[in-house]
Amino acid sequence: MDELLARLDDEFWDNDGLLGIVGAQWFEDDLRLQVEVLLCQEKEPERWEINCGQVFAQRICARFAEVITLTEGSLLLIPYKDNEVQIAFSENNVPPNELFGLIASAYYEFMGPSVDLSRFLNLQLSSKGICSEKYGILGRFPERIARKVLADLEGHSIKAKMLKGFSPKYWTDRGYVPYPANIKALSIGSSYVIGGEFNAKRA
Repeated sequence: MDELLARLDDEFWDNDGLLGIVGAQWFEDDLRLQVEVLLCQEKEPERWEINCGQVFAQRICARFAEVITLTEGSLLLIPYKDNEVQIAFSENNVPPNELFGLIASAYYEFMGPSVDLSRFLNLQLSSKGICSEKYGILGRFPERIARKVLADLEGHSIKAKMLKGFSPKYWTDRGYVPYPANIKALSIGSSYVIGGEFNAKRA
């Protein structure tokens, strides 16, 4: 990846360049992206291949973008780095639409539209689901989002508390194991790949 990022540093940012994913193919657990890079209008596009290993999540959009990042500090990594905690509630007298809106607002403040809220919310993704109940488990959230939800619920007619958290894990042939410490997020515009290994080469 260093070669590609250095190439972009040379000309891309100074000339309002564009890049986009023009192809994607799985090879067992690895994802190979074909990326077209337009450094400037006067040059022919360059083709690059980005190999993504140990992929945990991805969203691929076939549109051109102005930004590419590879980082261990992306907000997209919150579900893989924060403890997972459940929020229990009782005596709920908040209108279902309002409660659902409070949860969604707290979630999108951190994650934006990139990751599906249904991954964390208990039952169906609507105000007719858990948000219409008097008591229960709202869902299993990353700790930062859970704390935001609880803060936003203060002053409303509901009792809610955060239960003990656990480090996030994923399933392997050895059982559930923690996500690797080197997990990163590759973002190209609104596309992203969450994985443990990334390398790129000129096609």
